[in-house]
Amino acid sequence: MEHIIPKGNIIPELNGCPLSSYNIRGNLVMSYGRWNVQLSNGYLGEKSLIYGDSMMTQAYQTVWNACKGTPGAIPYDLCLVNSNFGIIAGCVMILMIGISVMIIVYVIRNRKQPEQDEIELR
Repeated sequence: MEHIIPKGNIIPELNGCPLSSYNIRGNLVMSYGRWNVQLSNGYLGEKSLIYGDSMMTQAYQTVWNACKGTPGAIPYDLCLVNSNFGIIAGCVMILMIGISVMIIVYVIRNRKQPEQDEIELR
């Protein structure tokens, strides 16, 4: 079991929360421990990509409620993924594939052809 919102987080709104606020259902998930530890605080955006915005938001709300006792607003620091991210990434990938194909076609068409004299000598 790993924490979605890490115990030693850098989210200012959760400063001063006791560690018991993080060890609760709603902030725990089965995941590869090394990956989760390596991400720690610096890559909450990657966690958001993997777990999804709703799971990150729910985990934050759970920790906030356990710490403060009232519902709280979602902080900007959670790095929630923009729903347009997939569309933008797909367009960039298609553009890169198109450019690669154009370069390959250009290289194939413009490679030096053997001279007619060389062919007759063989």
